[in-house]
Amino acid sequence: MKKLFSLEKLFWAVAVFSSVAFFAWILATKKPPAPVVHWHAPISYEICGEPFSPPERENHGLVHGHGDGRAHIEGRLSEPSNTTLGKFMDAIGVPFSKTQFSKYKNGEKCPGKNRAAKVRVFVDGAENFQFRDLPLRDAENIKITFE
Repeated sequence: MKKLFSLEKLFWAVAVFSSVAFFAWILATKKPPAPVVHWHAPISYEICGEPFSPPERENHGLVHGHGDGRAHIEGRLSEPSNTTLGKFMDAIGVPFSKTQFSKYKNGEKCPGKNRAAKVRVFVDGAENFQFRDLPLRDAENIKITFE
């Protein structure tokens, strides 16, 4: 009597099927590489109505500055949460939160003003309340004020 399947043929059939299934799974679950970006977000600053230029520390990570009034976002953008206004301020070494910008803290008064000043953020002219979590996007104009 002739055998339909030998153990050797069964072994090879299972091995081939498993290999094909494994490589198909790898191809199906492989993430495409993160896009490479080269963005610039213009940032201006005002303290009590006067233009201000905070001192910037040199840093060349994904988010950095060159002292040219722009946030630079250059490299592989694997996680958008890595490109926030807070990450930029950390990169250039400027304290920043909803209650502080540089050495200025909410509640202090501007010279000649009788009211307490506070940190505010504007994106393309509209006030924004995300502060440190504000995502940086190419060509969006950001303005940080204290008044």
